[in-house]
Amino acid sequence: MGYFSVIKRKRFMSTLELNTEQFDLRVLEKLFEEEPYPNSVILVGKKGVGKKTLAKKICYQVNKENPKVLKGNFPDLHCYGPTFSGKNVFQKAEIEEIIEKSYIRPIEGPYKVFIMDQITTFSWGAGEAFLKVLEEPPPKNLYIMTADSLSGIIPTIKSRAINIKIKDLPSQEIIPILKNRYPDSDKLEIISKLSNGSIGTAIDIVNHNLLRIRNKLNELLKSPNILPYDLINTTQWSEFPEDWEQKDKVKLILHFLKTFCVDSHRPFINSDLEDINIPNVGKIINLIYLFETKFHHEYNFQVHLLSFWMDLHYLLKL
Repeated sequence: MGYFSVIKRKRFMSTLELNTEQFDLRVLEKLFEEEPYPNSVILVGKKGVGKKTLAKKICYQVNKENPKVLKGNFPDLHCYGPTFSGKNVFQKAEIEEIIEKSYIRPIEGPYKVFIMDQITTFSWGAGEAFLKVLEEPPPKNLYIMTADSLSGIIPTIKSRAINIKIKDLPSQEIIPILKNRYPDSDKLEIISKLSNGSIGTAIDIVNHNLLRIRNKLNELLKSPNILPYDLINTTQWSEFPEDWEQKDKVKLILHFLKTFCVDSHRPFINSDLEDINIPNVGKIINLIYLFETKFHHEYNFQVHLLSFWMDLHYLLKL
């Protein structure tokens, strides 16, 4: 019995490490080459590495390469979660709808596929309700879940699914992808480094000209007269895309701030900028990581955010 046969038949957490841009489709094909298929898969990786793209590839394969999957009009593909609903958390009502649809036979394909995005944001009761389905899944259903990291997933859900970790892309592999998409764009090497291994992030930086925000943040942090209000007001900058939520803006600012900390004494990521000099680098990095652990606390996010800006200002002025 081969390795993939073992992980499909035993109920323990297995983690495969894959790369979506250089994804070896033979691994995916091997995993789903014969029935019964795994009924639940968790795709783990940072934002923009291609989790939802890979989820659709899996749906495409198990449904005999039906072209409607890639066109987005396949009736047996159902997508749920914050990205699709516009909510900040994965709602229990969504889980109840998934459960209800799970007991209805597929309409067109052999398998009904549920893509469940950001399962680390399960609201109270959502995880418990979904666990009951995973314990005794109805036939001909495949649940493909996504998450930024394994650490935030409910352990009992994690242990009942095959975990696929999507690796970051090295910056030297992102550059040719960007050149193919944006042959006339400059600073692609800088953007590839800023992307932190995420092709989706790199594309966002180019499409939305997010280097303007990086440059503006750099100038603000260098100002000797910086005030707490200046930091609080960063999410109101007009350079951000109009449709971005506050959390998306904060994540980008934190990302750029971390690159400034890395480059503080010897620029590498932001090699086109001069005079990057962040004081108390170690304390600021610890502050950022501490704040990020509280990022999904919806009930008091604004309090945590305000506290972060105040503490950051204090460390910058020390």
